[in-house]
Amino acid sequence: MGRPMLPRGFLGTRADLLMDVVFISTLATPFILGWGIRFAAGKDFRRHRAVQTTLLCVLLVAVVLFEVDVRLSGGSGSLMKGSSYAGTGWLRGVTLAHVLANVVTFLAWLVLVVKAWRRFGRELPGPYAPTHRRLGRFVFGGTVFGAVSAVVMYVLGFVL
Repeated sequence: MGRPMLPRGFLGTRADLLMDVVFISTLATPFILGWGIRFAAGKDFRRHRAVQTTLLCVLLVAVVLFEVDVRLSGGSGSLMKGSSYAGTGWLRGVTLAHVLANVVTFLAWLVLVVKAWRRFGRELPGPYAPTHRRLGRFVFGGTVFGAVSAVVMYVLGFVL
């Protein structure tokens, strides 16, 4: 416990390899979601479903691996101990906001996917479409917030 489990990342910071992979994945998520949304706008609902569901599953695996890495490394505090912001309220606040927003976004996304899968094939777009769009916008906004807060947290925790 408390010792680095993975080699340094590829971004040239104090972060380990998995942290860099998760960071880049977080930044890419809104763009991939947007790409999938374009399929729905073009009435290609099968591709829309495939992109959104695949991305959700890939991110679930990434988050589980990331959490294992964080725990085996001694917690997020030990990962960011080299930062000049380590232990500060600023870094704790950004981390808390990032984690809470991502948990809420992920749960909303999971509900959205499960409900959509249950209705797929029966009713497209159907009476659920306005609710699906609203929840989808919420999820998209959450991923944008997650990406922005990840940049702030990564810079504070691994660059400065």
